[in-house]
This record gives sequence, C-alpha cells and structure tokens, in this order.
Amino acid sequence: MSNIFFPNVHFNNIYEISPEFLKYKGITHVLLDIDNTLVPYSVKIPDKKVIDWLRALKGAGITTAVLSNATEERASVFTENIPEDIFKKDEIITIGKAGKPLGKGFKRAARLLGADFKNMCIIGDQFFTDILGGNINGVFTIWVTPIDKNESLFIKSKRVLERPIISSYRRSLKKMGGDTVGLLGVIGYPIEHSVSPQLHNVFCQVTGFNFFYEKFCVAPESLEQSFEAFKAKGFKGLNVTVPHKENIMKFLDSADHWSKKIGAVNTIVFKNGKTYGYNTDMYGFVNAVKHETGFDFKDKKILILGAGGAARGVAAGCIESGATVDFCNRTISKARELAEIFGGQVIDWEDGDFSEKFKEYDLIANTTSAGMRPQEDILPITVPFEFRKGQVCFDAIYDPERTLLLKKAEKEGALAINGMGMLFFQGLEAFKIWTKEAGCPEITEEQVDSAVKLLKERGIKVW
Repeated sequence: MSNIFFPNVHFNNIYEISPEFLKYKGITHVLLDIDNTLVPYSVKIPDKKVIDWLRALKGAGITTAVLSNATEERASVFTENIPEDIFKKDEIITIGKAGKPLGKGFKRAARLLGADFKNMCIIGDQFFTDILGGNINGVFTIWVTPIDKNESLFIKSKRVLERPIISSYRRSLKKMGGDTVGLLGVIGYPIEHSVSPQLHNVFCQVTGFNFFYEKFCVAPESLEQSFEAFKAKGFKGLNVTVPHKENIMKFLDSADHWSKKIGAVNTIVFKNGKTYGYNTDMYGFVNAVKHETGFDFKDKKILILGAGGAARGVAAGCIESGATVDFCNRTISKARELAEIFGGQVIDWEDGDFSEKFKEYDLIANTTSAGMRPQEDILPITVPFEFRKGQVCFDAIYDPERTLLLKKAEKEGALAINGMGMLFFQGLEAFKIWTKEAGCPEITEEQVDSAVKLLKERGIKVW
C-alpha cells in the first residue's frame, strides 16, 4: 500500500502485538504513544497488563521509548511508574512534545536508542501523528484501535477526518483477510522443534494475506485454560500437534466428518464465537507421498507404525485414497482400537513371522516419535526387520531430516521420505481453510511454488 496515511499493519490492541511478530519484521526498537494506545486518556500510569507486555518486549531484547505529543510531565509521570526490573530510571527514554508527525522526535529517539529507522517501529492510535509521522520518517507503523472515546474535542475532530482514511484502508485489505492482522498459531508440548511458524509466515508473505503465525508451548494440564485464552484474544485459527490432537476435541463446538471418525483434529477455526475442528494430516500425508514418489494408493497395503493422532490422520488418508491399512504399535490395545475404526489387522512385532509380514506391505508409515531429535538412535520397531527393494518408507519426523529408520530403508533399497512434505501439505490445507473463512482469494500454484523456493532459501528443504 502506497498511501502515506496507511499503517503497515493494524492490531486491535497492543496485547496482540507479540515480540515474535516484531522480531519477524526485523524490529529491535519500539516507539510507543501513550494516550489511547497504552492506556486511556484518563489513566496516568501503566497498569499491570501494560507492564507485563513491556516486560515481554524487554525479555525478547526489544528496546522501547515513549514518543508522545503530550507534555513532558505527562510522559514522565507515565514512565516513572514503570518498574525498574523493566527499565532502570536512567534507562527510560521519554520524549514528550514529540511534534509528531514531524521528524524531530523520531530522529531524537533514534539517536538516544542508537537505532536505525529501518529497525524501528511506532505503535500508536492516531493516523495524522503516529502513522503519518512513522511513514514520513521510514519507520514501520503499527496502528492500534483507540482504547476509548473519552477524548478532547481537538482529538475528536481529527477522528472525523480519519474516518475516510480508515474506510479506504479497510477496503484495501478486504480480500487479504481483513485490515486487522489475523492471529494464527500452533500449540503442542514440546513445541520448540516446530518449523510451522516459518512455513505459515512464508505462506502469508507469498500471498500477501494479512496473518501472522506463532508457536506456543501448552502443557496438557493447562490445555483448556490456554484454549479459552486463545479464543478471548481473538485468534483466527490454531494448529494442534502432539499431545493435544485428541484431547482438544472435547472443547470444540463442531468438527468435520473425518475429524470425528479419526477422533483427532490438527486445525481449528475460531469464528463468531464458535470453534470448528478439521484434520488436514490425511491430506498432507497423501499429497506428500504422491508428490515425492508418484505412489498410487489404490488397492495398496499400508502398515502404520503408531496409534496416536497422526496415525489416525494417516489411516484416514489411506482409506479415502483406496488403500487398506494395518496397525503396529508397542501398546497392542491402542492398535486394536484403530483397527476397529479403520478396518484392517493388528500386527504384533513379537510374532515370529513379523519380518516376512513386514515385507508384504507396499508402504510403511511411521507416525511415532521414535528417532526424533534428540533420540536419533532409536527405531520404532524393537525386533529385527528388513525392507524389500521397491517398498516406500514414510517417516512423519522431519528433524532430523534422515531418521535411523529412513537410513535403514534407503540402505535396503526402499524409497524413503521424511515428514517435511506432509507438514507442508497439511499446513497448506490448514492455511487454505483459514483464508477461505476470511474471504481471501484461492491460493495459486505459482504462490505454492514461490513458498517452496523461499523456504529453501531460508534453509528449510520441503522435498
């Protein structure tokens, strides 16, 4: 957008602006307006919620400065009430009477912060001061919706002039997911290994759709509380990974046919106060295997290792594509449960003829965590077995890129593929669900190709 009055992005409030979003945009220094951005006009000091948000920025290594057109006294009273564990008194950069939108205040802030404009952003609620000033000075601009309407007559008169600009801004992003940044994320435990944020934010970049995606570590005991917090914060959608794919279902208002049959979801849509569950693992698995090997599922025999949420998604994809499935799992009772849902047999690796049975399958799909970093020296099967030449071995793990199972498969003449392709395709399907709900146009093949290339440039090899 070239309009000098338009912000780079819009959030409903400062609490939607995470350190991860700022760092993704290359921002290391934040300039903050006070009135109606951080606190209402009638409030002179920061409350606990503001303080916690400032603390999160500092914890991420992001420095802040107050840049306000209010009096020096107003600005100083505000910053003097920020606890010293966030800023020591001599560390607080406070600029009152900043003269926004003119550049004097911006230049002074940059000098005091030791920052370059390209690494700075301003967060404010007014178009003619905060946003225009930031754009004029080459600073990334974040508009937040004003906190309340209790403003002076002078500010109210400016609000009237802002209305056509806001309407134009919103129209310009109507087909891009809306004018407010749509919050997306993935929850799991652990979650540090996930590359889903890199994947989805590349999707956002190549499409231009107005979303941002993060990862969140959510322990099983806090799943319900965290889920309610995501709803309250206005998230548009979530991905769900281990160990929550099955347990999350009891908190949903609705789930699609396959999710109910599978008994697990990996994609959630928040819309109009309701929550809807989907399972895109099945599409991710099938599309990845087809794309990377040309495998035709019809009438093929598949052995699935594992019996968790991922195994259910893989089984559904196989069934819908015309294959038959059998299950092999350390805990036989869990494998039997899946066999009852999807048909097929339970294969016990303790049986004496397991090695021969293993070779009869056209495709082996490992959905367990055996072999995942940092336990790279583990196989999902604890008895001797061998692949036959021409078999396909799929491992849902993508870190490391080549698990011990895949190395063994390659050595014995089987085709071996890791889980990155599945992650890509299931993520793409989830992204399509979210963006369709937001009224975005369909994602093109050219955009998908661009995403693959961009991920490769950033060190993520999809296939």
